[in-house]
Amino acid sequence: MRYSRIFYIVSIVVVLAGCGKNKNYRTPSELQSYETVSDTVKVESGTNDVRNGDTGAENAAVSNQESVVLHQMVSNGKPSIVDFTASWCGPCQRMKPIFYSLADDFKDEYNFISIDIDENPELANKYQVQAVPTFVFLDADGNEGNRITGMISKEEFRDELLHPAWY
Repeated sequence: MRYSRIFYIVSIVVVLAGCGKNKNYRTPSELQSYETVSDTVKVESGTNDVRNGDTGAENAAVSNQESVVLHQMVSNGKPSIVDFTASWCGPCQRMKPIFYSLADDFKDEYNFISIDIDENPELANKYQVQAVPTFVFLDADGNEGNRITGMISKEEFRDELLHPAWY
């Protein structure tokens, strides 16, 4: 009885820790370098989950294509924010309106890209996504500069975009 109670408490702590915010700031020497992002992003037919700074939150950068090359998304000279998400993830669904609102507010400064990890496991593996939601901040050359894993308030996310220490 006692062991089951301990197991139950440890399980709750693990689940709650996975939903927490984790900022991993790394120095340039610690960053894994990517020459350019050229992986293919699969876009689920009928949805518009890849967003670009040239569009508002209601319109996607791509029509219902089967795939989009990320290199095309980051080759416009702007840094990019990549949202690794999943349809089954509650925190991801709560972050979606925040992400799309900021995409609309910062469309001139950043590319905003949303990637479903179930549709794109290779890309999630390349960026070593261990939990969702994970927001990967890429500079204009496609190099990772920062990442945030877990939920974050709109104000904290906005501050990260207004005062980037990662590019």
